[in-house]
Amino acid sequence: MRLTIKYTNDKIFEASLLSFLDKTAAKYDIELSDIFIKDKFGELIEKISEKTQKKVVVLIDEYDKPIVEHIDDIEKATKNREIMRYFFGILKFSELNNVRDITFSRQFATLLGYTQTELETYFESYIQNLGTVLEIKKPEQFNIY
Repeated sequence: MRLTIKYTNDKIFEASLLSFLDKTAAKYDIELSDIFIKDKFGELIEKISEKTQKKVVVLIDEYDKPIVEHIDDIEKATKNREIMRYFFGILKFSELNNVRDITFSRQFATLLGYTQTELETYFESYIQNLGTVLEIKKPEQFNIY
């Protein structure tokens, strides 16, 4: 099942995530009682597992799209990032996988996030703007390793 999540603003994004959870629950003939996104997501995973007697696998396609699509609107991008952090928190990304360490590891550079070349190629104008705003030179911005 693939449903599109809308993220034009934070209210629509939250409502769309809640709708997604409810539609997924309905597909499995499951009733959800939690009202908060993170709790509802966790409840859905647990109830699907109980109902099917199988482990649940969560596939996340284009997880960064609600942020990247609003890269020119920092306020929207930041709000969407916070919603995503809260929503995906139930998966324990930060505690179990330590995504920051994976994302910034050269070994996993092509698996998660962007490579150095991709950053410099596709985000050059944003990097230049960031350097101007922060009053730093381009090479200093790339000291992440």
